[in-house]
Amino acid sequence: MTEHQVAFGADGAQTDITAGVKALYDAVLSSRDWDSGRLSTQAILAIARLGIACGFMPDEETTRSAMKMAGIDPGPVWDRPLHPDPKRRPIRPAALTRYQAMLDDLSLVSVDVSASPQGD
Repeated sequence: MTEHQVAFGADGAQTDITAGVKALYDAVLSSRDWDSGRLSTQAILAIARLGIACGFMPDEETTRSAMKMAGIDPGPVWDRPLHPDPKRRPIRPAALTRYQAMLDDLSLVSVDVSASPQGD
C-alpha cells in the first residue's frame, strides 16, 4: 500500500502530494536519463530510496538497472537464453545485500536542506 505524501505550507496548510510524487518518480524511471549512465550513483540511490520510502516498490528490472548503475552486478537475467524455455534468474543474494546496504547508508546521499531556493 502506498503511503500518503504530505507537503506543509508556510501557513501550516497540508496538501496531499502523493499523485505528484508518483508521477515524478515514474517519469524519472521512464526517462532516457535513468538507464543512460548520466545520473550519479548518489542520484540513483536517492531516487530508489525515495520510491521505497513512498511505498512505490520498484520491479525487478528497475532494481537491476539501479544496481548496475551503482556498480553492482546483479547477475544474469536469463538462464540459458537461447533455450526454448529460458528461466529468469533471481538477483544474486550477495548483490542484493550490497545494494540494500548502499540504500541504507545515509552518508552516501547528502542533501543540503539549509540552502534556500529563494535566496533568503
